[in-house]
Amino acid sequence: MSVRNKGDRGRGYNGPKSAFADSRAAGFFVASVCARRSVPSTGFGMGLLHPGTRGTFCGRSSAPLDEHFLPPSHRLPRHTRSSSRSSRKLAVAALAAGALLAAYVLLDRGYVRFVYPSWETYPVRGVDVSHHNGRVDWPRIRAAGYAFAYLKASEGATWRDSTFLRNRAEAERAGLVTGAYHFFTLCRPGADQARNFVEAIGPPAAVSLPPAVDLEFGGNCGERPSYVAMRAELASFLAVLDSAGHRPAVLYVTREFHQAYLEGRKPASPLWVRSVFGRPRYGGVWTFWQYAATGRVAGAKGRIDLNACYGSEAEFRALTGGSAREAGDSEMSSRLMF
Repeated sequence: MSVRNKGDRGRGYNGPKSAFADSRAAGFFVASVCARRSVPSTGFGMGLLHPGTRGTFCGRSSAPLDEHFLPPSHRLPRHTRSSSRSSRKLAVAALAAGALLAAYVLLDRGYVRFVYPSWETYPVRGVDVSHHNGRVDWPRIRAAGYAFAYLKASEGATWRDSTFLRNRAEAERAGLVTGAYHFFTLCRPGADQARNFVEAIGPPAAVSLPPAVDLEFGGNCGERPSYVAMRAELASFLAVLDSAGHRPAVLYVTREFHQAYLEGRKPASPLWVRSVFGRPRYGGVWTFWQYAATGRVAGAKGRIDLNACYGSEAEFRALTGGSAREAGDSEMSSRLMF
């Protein structure tokens, strides 16, 4: 009868009754295993007679023999141990994937943000909206503490936002100071775009934010003009605004656009920078900071862009008053730059 048939008798097996019998049984077992593997078994005698020592098992170093020669009924099969480890790894991976997915959903839907600017440091806050935001409850926006709103008026040389006039009227009735912005496309001449913008917003208002031009690659056409060509088209756009009596336009810029066309030269116009992962670290002195593109505010359905003004409430009031012709271009520009 083999060692396995003699010893493997279910849960009640307690092993041989003496160390000598244990050694002999283990020795036969090792020899039979090594014979099957065609590997010489060497040096196992001492280890078998002294289970606490290390010997060699089929030609390689072994752990103490009391670990190697547990009765088969007391050992988990190798495939069971491997399956258990794989299951634990899969469970950990599933938990990690679930946590990442939950974080993405919360960020994407605006329930959490990367940046929460201090209201004490930036007391003047605002939103910017377009037709994508649908109908906005402006009294609720104002009640939430937001003081201004930039509203999309036009894009390119022909397109106009159908919600601009309604948003401007309702926001001003609710007590917000409004401003208009134009999405600048890289595929049309700057002067043509400026004329579309001027016609969409009308003459300068007595109390309003300066007009703004949205400069970014996201959502734009595939053209990438040279540095010189882009600066020339932007200058043409700003010249048309100036001739229509508007104050120097605020330039909304992303980091990528700023690096491509504005970095290294301080623009004459004030900057509105986008930085949703932390405080802005480009553009030098900025006037507005878009700190969230997926914010949530009572009065707006879904996500909305959130902004902060750099300066005190008194500086903000100065920013909103009069046209460039009334205050003088250089004076107004310095006030815009704070």
